[in-house]
Amino acid sequence: GLEDPIGMLSSLFGVDLEAELFANLGDTGGGYMSDHTGGGGLMSTVGFISVKDADAVHGALQQVATTLNAMAGEHADGYVRVHEREVAGHPLTTLTFPGLPIPLELSWTVAGNHLWMGATPQAVVPAIDYAEGGGPGLTANPRFKELGSKGLKDATAIAFYDSPRLAGRGYGMVSLGMSALANAMRSP
Repeated sequence: GLEDPIGMLSSLFGVDLEAELFANLGDTGGGYMSDHTGGGGLMSTVGFISVKDADAVHGALQQVATTLNAMAGEHADGYVRVHEREVAGHPLTTLTFPGLPIPLELSWTVAGNHLWMGATPQAVVPAIDYAEGGGPGLTANPRFKELGSKGLKDATAIAFYDSPRLAGRGYGMVSLGMSALANAMRSP
């Protein structure tokens, strides 16, 4: 029922989301869970998308974060906060819920030529470190190789779940609990 939801959000946040954010997102993206990004499991999920103009994307997201923080301060009695800090040379923005046992700390940053997003900062920071370090990726996984990784050159999408590795892991629940505890212990 909305005529122009992007226009309405642009007005709300004070930034032209279409021109400054969406137009600067690239055409390559992905998501994964890894032991390197928080120990594996659901809370280690990281998403990324290439960006054409990192400064424009960062600026647009910073304006959105500033507006969200102002709105939260006015309407959420301190129970919602957008926290910005620098981690490993990159500005990291995290949505926190001080005083509430919410197990998420949605985090994002622009690093290099990608926008990185994750459920916790503990997932995003190692993902960036790993990507910048040039370590072995998915193609080094022996089970992925067994499944025929040679066809990657022509692939438009890839889905791979290392089921034996994922089975029996309890890290996801511990990570949820720790984020909930961290949020519950923060003062509004």
